[in-house]
Amino acid sequence: AAMDGKQSEDAEAFEQRMEEALSRQRAMFEESLQIELMRNETAMNSLREKYDANISLLQQTEEGLGQAKKDLENMKEHFRQKEVDSSRQMEENERVKANLETRLQQKEDQSAKDAEIITKKLN
Repeated sequence: AAMDGKQSEDAEAFEQRMEEALSRQRAMFEESLQIELMRNETAMNSLREKYDANISLLQQTEEGLGQAKKDLENMKEHFRQKEVDSSRQMEENERVKANLETRLQQKEDQSAKDAEIITKKLN
């Protein structure tokens, strides 16, 4: 009976030690999981910040491109207008030139007639 009591006590002590060892292992495992969880959270936050920064940069780039496109369209319109104005000016210059040439020709013709008349009067 004493032997059974001793074995029973040893079995209880062994069971107690096993439970304590399991408890320590569980605590270590939980601590290691917590550390891993914190690392993952830190890495995720870092990735989120980089993602947000990239999205912001992309939006700024898109806005810049949109503005550049508008500026380009405005420049094209400006040059088209200049072309139209230039074309009108050239047409106006051609009309003035033709008008001046006609008037010059008329004056030359008149001068020739006048010279003829004077020559006839002198003779």
